[in-house]
Amino acid sequence: DPSEFITAASIDALEQADATEFSALLLDWLQREMGQGQEPTHGNFVSSLFEGEVSQVLACMQDPAHTFERRENFLELRARLTPTVASSRAGSAEHADGKEPAQAG
Repeated sequence: DPSEFITAASIDALEQADATEFSALLLDWLQREMGQGQEPTHGNFVSSLFEGEVSQVLACMQDPAHTFERRENFLELRARLTPTVASSRAGSAEHADGKEPAQAG
């Protein structure tokens, strides 16, 4: 029964959220709650496990030595995945030997 967690995290149980939104909500809540601990290491718990840094570098096409770098911390990294042969075949039926089943008819 998740009702205690829903109450503690101040989640609107009637509002629909996808996994990404829930993950962000959960990590933010954990950071707030763990940051209230007695030991300073508690506040860094979520960051030490999930935080990363992304760097964006822009280089001048006429003078590649002239660059600009921007760094940002993140708790979640979104990536666009492209279909692969394996994922496109995931929906097709196969036997254990890798051969497709014979068609009836």
